[in-house]
Amino acid sequence: MKAKVTLSILLSVLFSYAFAQQLFVGSYVENTCINAKLGTRIGLLTNQGFEVGGFYQSESKIFQSKENKPLFYEKEFFGVFMAAPVLVRDNYQLKLNVRTGAVNKINFAITPSIVMDYKLFNQVSLNGGIGVKALKPTLQAGIRINIL
Repeated sequence: MKAKVTLSILLSVLFSYAFAQQLFVGSYVENTCINAKLGTRIGLLTNQGFEVGGFYQSESKIFQSKENKPLFYEKEFFGVFMAAPVLVRDNYQLKLNVRTGAVNKINFAITPSIVMDYKLFNQVSLNGGIGVKALKPTLQAGIRINIL
């Protein structure tokens, strides 16, 4: 597993230099109708504002509730994401984000969302948005740090 992660980071750095893209990492919280989930993502950001990369999210012990949960609910979700800018202003960007991947290593899911990025500094952006997961609304908030 460590070799795969190291290889993916190395390839991302090489592609970022080759195609003038920025490598970024991010962390986020997504609140669903059942419980909140913590996630992390790594990807490439183009000069035009497009994003592509991979993500992993899982339920957090911090946000777990004592309520009864459905028999089949999302414990972990991982895969790839793509984001395209819809509206760009000075420090703000409105993006259409689509995550596609495996839920609990069994099911396949596609989750669209609309995310607003606010650029705090040259390398740091805050984001928040709304999305749909299992035909129910979700709220998202996170941070993105550009590495290169």
